[in-house]
Parts: sequence; C-alpha cells; structure tokens
Amino acid sequence: MCAFAEACVLPIILVIVPFMACDLSLNTSQVTAVYATLTLGMAIGAFVFGTIIDASGRKDCIPVTMLAVFCATITLSFAQTILLIYLSIFILGIGLAGNNVVLRVYLIEILPIKRRGFCLVILDLLGIIGYTFALGLSWLLMPSIIQLQNKKFRPNSWRVLTGLGGIPNLIMACATSLLPTSPRIIWIALWNTQLLQETENFNKSSKKNSTCIISVENLALGFLQNCQEVDTDRFSGFFYLSLSYILGEILLLIGIDVIGRKIFLSAAVAGSQMPDLTRLPMHE
Repeated sequence: MCAFAEACVLPIILVIVPFMACDLSLNTSQVTAVYATLTLGMAIGAFVFGTIIDASGRKDCIPVTMLAVFCATITLSFAQTILLIYLSIFILGIGLAGNNVVLRVYLIEILPIKRRGFCLVILDLLGIIGYTFALGLSWLLMPSIIQLQNKKFRPNSWRVLTGLGGIPNLIMACATSLLPTSPRIIWIALWNTQLLQETENFNKSSKKNSTCIISVENLALGFLQNCQEVDTDRFSGFFYLSLSYILGEILLLIGIDVIGRKIFLSAAVAGSQMPDLTRLPMHE
C-alpha cells in the first residue's frame, strides 16, 4: 500500500502542471523547469536515502520519505510563488525516489528468497494500480469541475487535487510503524557493536589511540487544449496505457517464480526491439 500511495502522486503532478501554468501564468521554460526540478530531486533523493538507510535502518526511513511527500504536496497546494513551487517539487522528488529505494531494499532483506520475486512484482503492480487510479480520478474530476461551474474554468482546482494526492502518504506513514525491523540492519548493528568492543580491547592492550580517517513541456501542456478546455483524448490515452502495464505486471506476477527471471528478461528485451524491426524497410 505504500507503493500505491506513492504512485498516486506522480500522475497528479503530471496533470496539475498545465492547470498550474494557467493559474499562475507560467511560461514554457518555467513548466520545463518544474519537471527538471522533480527529476533532480528524485536523483538526489535516491542517492541520499540509499546512504542513510545503511546507517539508520530501513523501517525508520519509510515513514520519513512518505511524510516528505505529504508535506511537499500540501505546501505545493498552497504555493503562490514560483520559488515555493520549485522547492515543493524538489522535496517531492526526494521523497518519491527515497521511498522507492527504501521499500525495495526493505522487502529484499525481509522476504525469503523463494517469494522475493513474486512480492517485488506485487509492489510494482500496486504502484501501477495507484498510478492508474489517480490518473482516472483526475480525468473524471477536472472536467466535472468545469461542468458544475457552467463551463467557467477555474484553474486553481489543481490545488485540491494536489492535497488529495498527499493524504494516502500520511496514512501509510502512520501505518508503517507496525512493520518489523529489517533483519539485516539488526545483524549489522550487532556486528558493529562487536567490532567496537574488539577495537576498545585492542586500544587498551596496545595503549594507542588511532582514528580512522520529448519535449517535456509539450507532454505537460498536452492535457489542456488551452486554458479553457481539457484534452480528454490525452487523459484517455495515458489511462489506457496504464491499464496495459497492469496486464503486463499480472503476467509477470504469475510466471516470475515459475518460468524464471532469465526467460522473462529475454522476452522483455525481444519485445522492446519489435517496434524497431517494424520500421525496417522491406527489400525484395
């Protein structure tokens, strides 16, 4: 469910950017900068939390990342300046990437080997379901708001949608307190304690002290025909594409522990090359 809550945020961010651009009169370069800031935050978040979890543990970092996502979405929903938007998007990227890293490392360490692949596919499947759910909700919510207002468009409705996307992360951040601690981090803590004791004994005996030294803007703005009309075709295209990902994850879920990883990897590589083969010219 943590993956579901995390995935609910990404399509909402994709949808709200054109509404944000209309509401705050952002230009094309500022829209591109929003996505660049999100990508930068995700790159830094994955590296930072990948380092932190080795010191503080996996379980304790899960609620931290989800609270970061919640706080970022709430701040973004009230943002009135471009600087605050950039800051909120940056923190959001850190939380999303950090949560993705922490969840997978935690599951890899706590699950038995025979069920590890199955459970990791479940994690991805829940993420895609959350993505599709949030995209479908956005598709239904935005046109409905315009119709209820007698076609009077109010682009600030993106603020409500942003706040709704962050609520599941707050709920799951509280629920993660019930998770068990990763056995690997316990083993590392015991090993470090034993190593520290041996080091102290060595120092006492030797009496020595030593120190170890596409263009992105077109993709975003495509959800609106203009600042007066929603592009429902773009919504439906992304929604149906997300449904196809769910089918792929279900097939992977069924066969990953039965058929094997290598066969699935070979099939995925072969399938990714099919579009290139169809574009090859035909020779007699």
